[in-house]
Amino acid sequence: MVQKLVGHVVSTKMCKSIAVKVTREYLHPLFMKQVRKSKKFIAHDELETCNLGDKVEIIQSKPHSKRKRFELNRIIRRNPFDEKGNLVNNDGKIVDPEGNVIDTN
Repeated sequence: MVQKLVGHVVSTKMCKSIAVKVTREYLHPLFMKQVRKSKKFIAHDELETCNLGDKVEIIQSKPHSKRKRFELNRIIRRNPFDEKGNLVNNDGKIVDPEGNVIDTN
């Protein structure tokens, strides 16, 4: 069975690779409290389509390198902001909160 994980992209600085932070919650057996654990996985992104903050699904695959054992399966939700904190639309153009395109020239 292929392992599927859902997480957020925390780094896109590598060539054709992304770092995905996967967070899981479980009940502590002694204290009966919800505990959050997170782990960072390196995944293969052939087309380099992911941006920082995107919610993605990765699947287990053949080893691409020493640490890269997952591939990007799909992008669940895109981050609506770019690297500078500007709000962008689906075409990659900067917009104001009302949705009007801002001319950057």
